[in-house]
Amino acid sequence: MFGAIKDMAVSTAITNKLSPLFEEYCHSFKLTLNSSNKTMLVEALPKGESTVVQVEIVGYRLLHENGRAVLAFERLEFSREWLGALASSFLPENRITLPEDTPYELLKQYI
Repeated sequence: MFGAIKDMAVSTAITNKLSPLFEEYCHSFKLTLNSSNKTMLVEALPKGESTVVQVEIVGYRLLHENGRAVLAFERLEFSREWLGALASSFLPENRITLPEDTPYELLKQYI
């Protein structure tokens, strides 16, 4: 029970932090965290689209490399096939380097 409440609070905080980065491209953006299953679900409604795009990040882990937080993952699952192909081109090592101001130690406690 506590884990679900914690996940909801962390999901809200991450969504609030990331939403401004996507407002130029999307009408809405939401991230839902499930720390016990190590999954994240990202839902966004891109401008010009009528349906939400979903990306599930499966088997994630937070790393600290060269002074930066890095989100590594086992795989990504997309609601649009072409996005999967694009992501595999840009993320061949299954990792995303997070922005410099990402609070690694704080995130590590919650995700």
